[in-house]
Amino acid sequence: VSTVSLTLNEILDLAKKTLLANGCDDETASILAELIMKAERDGSLSHGLFRLPAYVSGLKSGKINGKGKPEVKKISPSVIKVLGNNCLAPVVLNKGIPELIKAAKENGVAV
Repeated sequence: VSTVSLTLNEILDLAKKTLLANGCDDETASILAELIMKAERDGSLSHGLFRLPAYVSGLKSGKINGKGKPEVKKISPSVIKVLGNNCLAPVVLNKGIPELIKAAKENGVAV
């Protein structure tokens, strides 16, 4: 068994190219590749490159929508609902959290 060492930029590039080649659009691939790279950087290996084969499998099977766009719905001034549209959670969070923060700043609290 041999070990290959990669720089963080190489991890980012490998992850993004792999995701693009397996059905992600550029935005989704960028979000997920950055998450993978940061997980490797921070030593959270269970959320780093370890996840890439599962992402590819989900993309190929159609369970994961690599080109989907989460939809933010404002239920009330302080209640935000995000429809994931079969995207992975990091993509959904990337879309929803800024809206949640905005609602919390405007209303003092938000969910």
